[in-house]
Amino acid sequence: VSIIGMSLQAIVAITMLIVWRWSGSLSAMSALWLVSAGLPLWMLVAVMFYCRDLARREQEDLDEIARHSGSDSALFDRAEDLEQRPAARRVAWLDKFVVPIFTLLWAAIHVTVSTLVLRRLDGVGTVEMVSPSQNVLFLIIAGFVTFLFSYYALGMARVQAWRLLRSTGSFLLINTLAIGACVGALVFAWQGYSSLDRAVAWVIPVVGIVLAGELVLNFILDVYRPRVPDQEHRYSFDSRLLNIVAEPSRVGHGLAETVNYQFGFEVSRSWFYQLL
Repeated sequence: VSIIGMSLQAIVAITMLIVWRWSGSLSAMSALWLVSAGLPLWMLVAVMFYCRDLARREQEDLDEIARHSGSDSALFDRAEDLEQRPAARRVAWLDKFVVPIFTLLWAAIHVTVSTLVLRRLDGVGTVEMVSPSQNVLFLIIAGFVTFLFSYYALGMARVQAWRLLRSTGSFLLINTLAIGACVGALVFAWQGYSSLDRAVAWVIPVVGIVLAGELVLNFILDVYRPRVPDQEHRYSFDSRLLNIVAEPSRVGHGLAETVNYQFGFEVSRSWFYQLL
C-alpha cells in the first residue's frame, strides 16, 4: 500500500506539473511542491513496514526454534540482550535515529520549498492562464483518486499494526484539499476572475510552513516524552493537525466523552450536539 501510495503521489505530482506548465496557474505551481513533498514520507513508511515485517518473521523463527528444541524462552530473551536479532535491532535503530532525523529534514524541505514559492509569487505579476477549463478535468480526476486512496489508507490505519499509514493518509488528504482549491481557482479564472488563483497560491505554502513548525515541535516533545511500556508510540512525523483535518469525527468523539464526563450525563446524545 505504501509503494502504491508513493506511485500515486508521483503521478499526481506529474499531473500538477503538466497543469502548471500548460495553464500557467500559480496555484498549481504551489500545489505541485506540496504534493511532491509527500514522496519521501511514503518512502519512509514503506521502509519501516518492510523492516517491521522482517523483525516479525525473525521473532516467529525464534519462537518456532524454541518450540521444537524445548528450550526455555529465557534463552531467547538472553539472545536479545546479546544483540543477536539483527532485524529487531534495525527497527530500533530506525525508530531512534532515522525517524527524528527524517522529521527535521522533512520540516526543512517544507520550509525551504514554501519560502521559495512565496518569493516567486512576490516577484510574479498578473498571469494570464491558458485553457483553464481543460485543465480542470485533469485536476478533478487527480483529486478524486487521491481522496479515495487517502481514506483507504486512513481506514487501514485504524488497525494498530498499520498505524503508520495515518500520517501518509492525512497528508494525502491535505493534497486533495489543495487540488480542490486549485480546481476552484481555475474555474474562477475560466469565468474571468484570476485573483483567486494567486490567493490559493499564497495559502498553500503558508500551510507548508505551519506543518514544518508542528514537525519541529513534535520532534522536541518526542525527545522528552517518556516511553511507557505497552503504550502506542506516535512518531514525530505523524502530524496531529493534519490528522484533525483528515478525521474530525475522531476529535468529535473525544470531545463528546469529555463533555459527558464534565456534565455527568450524555450531552453527546442530545439532538443539538449531534446536529453540531
